[in-house]
Amino acid sequence: MQTNITLLFFTLLSTLLIVVTLLLKAKPLYLTKVERERISNIQKVYHKSYLKKRIKHTPKRSIKFAKMEIDKILTEEPIIFEKGSSSLDLNNSRKNYKILAKIVDVVNNLESDSILQIETHTDKTGSKRDNLKLSQKRADILKSYIKDRSNIVFISAIGYGEEIQEKKSKIESQKKYLKINLKRIK
Repeated sequence: MQTNITLLFFTLLSTLLIVVTLLLKAKPLYLTKVERERISNIQKVYHKSYLKKRIKHTPKRSIKFAKMEIDKILTEEPIIFEKGSSSLDLNNSRKNYKILAKIVDVVNNLESDSILQIETHTDKTGSKRDNLKLSQKRADILKSYIKDRSNIVFISAIGYGEEIQEKKSKIESQKKYLKINLKRIK
């Protein structure tokens, strides 16, 4: 009987020591575990892919503002075609496509439906008939590029050759071979 009481005493004493140890050590262990989980959750939030791939929000533009913005783009960086060519894929292709991407971005963020009118011109080298055909080809290429990448309802492309260029001053005619107009659909 004496051994049973001693065994019971040691069992109670060891249980009491385990409980006291847990009470003293459990709270700090629990708090460190909670802190690790909190830090892990914070890191997960910062590393999520949607934060890296945020969509740039651009407000809708009025027709007037979009027209001014397109004119500004074209005066700062005109689209340059090679002499006698209607292809965008030659020497200035990277620059031309960047400019067209800016224009498409402006056009895609319009408030209302509109008509886009593309007017192209050529210089005076070559015959009038060839210049008219060349300017129309250039206008058609620009039209197809913008039409494929935008949500414009109607796009008209007109090549004027060198006819209208004669009325402008020499400085303007050297810089502007392309004009893009926007009109609201009523």
